[in-house]
Amino acid sequence: GPAVRVNELVSLYVLAGAGTGRAEVKEHISMPGYNGRFTGSERRTGFAWGAGVQFNPVENVVIDLGYEGSKVGAAKLNGVNVGVGYRF
Repeated sequence: GPAVRVNELVSLYVLAGAGTGRAEVKEHISMPGYNGRFTGSERRTGFAWGAGVQFNPVENVVIDLGYEGSKVGAAKLNGVNVGVGYRF
């Protein structure tokens, strides 16, 4: 997504797009008079978004802190990403 360099140490970014999610269920039910299995899966696509900040403490090193969220069907997912990168 687009990024804006605030100064030589800090950049801000945003992202938006499609997100996909898949859920799979495998159950084995055993009780008196019944023994059975249930399996199923479903895939849906929804909207994903995020924003973050990148710090460049020294040349070729980046520290990234970001948030990502998505809504796929009735499920809402939120996450925080922390990363360190090095450019060779």
